[in-house]
Amino acid sequence: MEMRAEIVDNPKREGGTEIRYTDEMMKKAREKLAASQAVIPLVSIPTVPHESLKRICEKADISESVIRYIVAYWSLKRKSRFGVPLLRRLIHSKTLPKSADASPTSGQGTHPSETKTYFLLRTNLERVRLLCELYDSTASLLNRLTKPLNTIMSEVIEKIASKDYSDVSSM
Repeated sequence: MEMRAEIVDNPKREGGTEIRYTDEMMKKAREKLAASQAVIPLVSIPTVPHESLKRICEKADISESVIRYIVAYWSLKRKSRFGVPLLRRLIHSKTLPKSADASPTSGQGTHPSETKTYFLLRTNLERVRLLCELYDSTASLLNRLTKPLNTIMSEVIEKIASKDYSDVSSM
């Protein structure tokens, strides 16, 4: 942290000037900056009706609490992306005009522990997604590395078998 010094005229002092550090000014500036950054822009997030969620639960044979967690995760994810759809194909798709009676599901009015639970769920799901991507990339890399090895080894085995007159390598 850096403090600036300011020279102020003070007739009470011997030299007539005084050096005053601008701690107060910096503190006010930090508070002002924190207040401006604390404002979260309103984002319109589409909602899924409760009836359709029930139908999904019945058809997929999944508990309603799991579906609620998934919906909360996707709404938080969409909110963090400022309303941009999570699937790229949905960004350019034509959407229907939004109805005025739809109630937005903003995070206002929710219990802090519920918000924390959703945040932890979101981080866990994000971690799982990253692990799945890492596994897929590792598996594809392994396939790319082992396929040439299999072809080389099959050629070597064929050469050994052709030189093996007493069929020792066929066992």
